[in-house]
Amino acid sequence: MVVSIIYIYRFTMQEQLVIDFAIGMPKPQAVIAVQVYLELIELKKYYSVEYKKYESIGKIIITGKKKKDAPMCAFIPITISEYLDFSLLQTYIRAHNCPLTCLALVGTDSTTVYYQIEEGLVEPDGNLAKNHKLDKQLQLDRELEKHREIIEDAALMEIKANIPAKATTSSDIIMSDSSQQECSHSMNILPGCSGVFMNP
Repeated sequence: MVVSIIYIYRFTMQEQLVIDFAIGMPKPQAVIAVQVYLELIELKKYYSVEYKKYESIGKIIITGKKKKDAPMCAFIPITISEYLDFSLLQTYIRAHNCPLTCLALVGTDSTTVYYQIEEGLVEPDGNLAKNHKLDKQLQLDRELEKHREIIEDAALMEIKANIPAKATTSSDIIMSDSSQQECSHSMNILPGCSGVFMNP
């Protein structure tokens, strides 16, 4: 009984909000704006949630704070099928006075995805590629260190050592005589790889 009363109250409240939001705005815009508005209040528990109609851009912008002391964020509800370009995004960013702007992309199944956007271009991060290269080098170093003793033994005996992908003990390593094979100085010694190790 109580559940059905709450459901009816929420349903009528949502209908009333759609009616209020639709004054001076297209109804589809009002419907998705109400969805974002209620999600921010009820699910995400944002503070100071308000809405304002911007007839010049045909949008209802919802503002709120993630925490009481957080900066105000403007949420712009749009459908996933809506066309966007850089000038339109710039118009959305400049339409309000909030320090943060998020697009609230509403799907046909009522799923909402939030994307924070900013004005201007972001410089490419050269450190990203450098860090990725360092991570790969660290991974290689760890694998070499983990199997160092086996690799050294194989090199001393001039035999081939296969390191399976899930090698954990020395019994997992397969060694075979490969004295006729050529020496390879640049090889990847990673789990699942094999190589020939010879004394230089």
